[in-house]
Amino acid sequence: MQQPHVDSSRSLIISAMPVCIDNQLDIPAVLLLAFFAHIRRGQVMIIAGSDNITREQFATMLMRYCKFAGLDVTAAGNLGAFTDAATISSYAKDALAWANASDIITGRTATTIAPTGSATRGEAATMLMRFVQM
Repeated sequence: MQQPHVDSSRSLIISAMPVCIDNQLDIPAVLLLAFFAHIRRGQVMIIAGSDNITREQFATMLMRYCKFAGLDVTAAGNLGAFTDAATISSYAKDALAWANASDIITGRTATTIAPTGSATRGEAATMLMRFVQM
């Protein structure tokens, strides 16, 4: 049973992004994807696969992947329109601005972007779909 309003874990996001080359699972690419899932918690870089992934962490992971792949990440949306923009973590500001300008992530409401809120499965699926269609 699909539950789009349930929070997404980091391991769910990684497993939802299979990396295949010629219909074969590319293990180094999967490990690279896991690298992009590393999210800063304090001063330690960890995956913490069972932790929920926040909207700003997911945007950061996608932007890091694009940078590694040599894709353009210069687009920057104006996050000042969101009343909770001041709660965006410093490491995620550029990534959220890029993801917003690229229409990968939109506000959770008309006035909030909910950067530290957990990305639901529905939000994660939408973000992945928009990312793939860029």
